[in-house]
Amino acid sequence: MGRYFATHQLLTPDTHPALHPEFQAPDELQAASAAPERSLPFSLRKFLFKSLALGGGAISSERIDGRSLRRVLVLRYDAIGDYLVSTALLHWLHSALPGLSIDVLASRRNQSTLMIDPYVRHTAAVSPEGDFTAACRIAYSLRHNDYDAVIAPIHSDLSKAAILTKLAAPRARSIAFEHRGRSEVYGQFFTRQIARQRWREHIISSMTRLVTESIDCGQASSLPETPMPYLTLRAEDLRRVHQFLRQQQLRFAGLAAQIHIVPDTDESLRSSAGEFPYAVVNIASHSPLKHWAIENWQQVCAHLLQRYPRMRLLVSGAPDSSDRATAICNAVNNNRCTPINFSLGEFMALVAGSSLLLSVDSAPVHVAAFASRPVAALYARFQSACEWYPWKVPWSLVLSAEENSLSDIPASLMIEALAVLSDSQAFSGE
Repeated sequence: MGRYFATHQLLTPDTHPALHPEFQAPDELQAASAAPERSLPFSLRKFLFKSLALGGGAISSERIDGRSLRRVLVLRYDAIGDYLVSTALLHWLHSALPGLSIDVLASRRNQSTLMIDPYVRHTAAVSPEGDFTAACRIAYSLRHNDYDAVIAPIHSDLSKAAILTKLAAPRARSIAFEHRGRSEVYGQFFTRQIARQRWREHIISSMTRLVTESIDCGQASSLPETPMPYLTLRAEDLRRVHQFLRQQQLRFAGLAAQIHIVPDTDESLRSSAGEFPYAVVNIASHSPLKHWAIENWQQVCAHLLQRYPRMRLLVSGAPDSSDRATAICNAVNNNRCTPINFSLGEFMALVAGSSLLLSVDSAPVHVAAFASRPVAALYARFQSACEWYPWKVPWSLVLSAEENSLSDIPASLMIEALAVLSDSQAFSGE
């Protein structure tokens, strides 16, 4: 994909070009952003076109009558962040159609978070990048549920989504994002297709429109004006985090109302007293393209500790990043900067109670946003910065001039991003 900027950029809600009405992505970037299709083996392509002839539907301009829906399947077999931004969609389904049973075809990466979602009845998991034949078997095993509709909020590889849809629910009505250039082909799988406003619309807004423009729920005065994304945290994870923070004398900020605690609603878990605020530093994601040099993180952490004498830093990342987190803290050489290695649920709880998140573009950005925490983050792709920025919280992003690489971004830009947040009083370090 081409570049939009020739140099690294500091983006804020005031300076982000995609948030201004006159913004228009260059034609070459729009063309490159069309949902990519991975090359399917011949045998799978043959199966795909055979299935087109077996009960294929046609694109419908009419919305589905929500009163006819008893059970739906949502395809969300990708990353944790993909699930998190889909929670607004799940919230709308739950609010608009009381009594609706929602199942999710998840991935092994995000299933643990979906299993505790209060709006989800059942999950089955496939490997997001593994054996496609195994994924087909799992999808086929769901057929007995007799789904009325399948919702596929998938951004790429619609061929895979189409096949799994047909295997899981061959007679169900189905909803997906429109594929630029192949809407007629996929219309034989997905009876309702909604066009995404690429570059101009946040992914959460796209997710919400996918269902609100596809399903007619009638007059429902109880519907929220804007479906809200949410977090679900385990009480046991929160208790372990509180115990850790008490030992470190750290303060857990109060949890936002859109955070569910399961299986109980112990209100004492929503906040806890502590002497010192803390920031979470998320140094890595599953993608090696989102790695930033240890010396850069060291400079940023050292600056924060010097600028905010009461601030404590907790450094973590993907499961394979513990050595890098330890190396960063060793380089900082300050007992207020600590490497941590928590489970996914504990880490989400820790981010939700923090005063600030520093991160690469990955799921913790959305965890912090849904918990109403300010975010300073590094982004390698302009389209991600346009569609996946932190939702409705103070944020400051550093965008790389090099697509798919953070390596050339200087530490000084991240320090400047933190200064912008501080100047806006998004956080004080106290």
